[in-house]
Amino acid sequence: MNWIDSIWSASAAACLTLAVLHLLVWIRDRSAKANLAFSALAFSIIGIAACELAMMHAATPEAFGAFERWIHVPVLSTTVFCVVFFHVHIGTGQLWLGHAAWITRVVSVVVNFLSVPNVTHSEITGLRHVD
Repeated sequence: MNWIDSIWSASAAACLTLAVLHLLVWIRDRSAKANLAFSALAFSIIGIAACELAMMHAATPEAFGAFERWIHVPVLSTTVFCVVFFHVHIGTGQLWLGHAAWITRVVSVVVNFLSVPNVTHSEITGLRHVD
């Protein structure tokens, strides 16, 4: 395992630890909705880290494009749970702005799955590994 894999795994493990701790707090006190939102946010970030790690190890441009397509799903959930967390925890701001953020992200994910290879790139011609 190289140092990049170690850092990504350690980051995912830290997110998992935070997610589980906040989930346990919410299980103990069901009125602590901010803890549930933060836990879901941390789980979403684990999904992003997993997709990024898979993209780093992709052997073909097609595999890279597929992982890059699927990373938009945990990014969507991260956006949604960020909006929910800040609304529940802080309770200020314009709610319409939060709705605009996640609705825009949903549109982006739909366009992403309708585009080939994905919405980020119009074409992936090759991959090059960097030491």
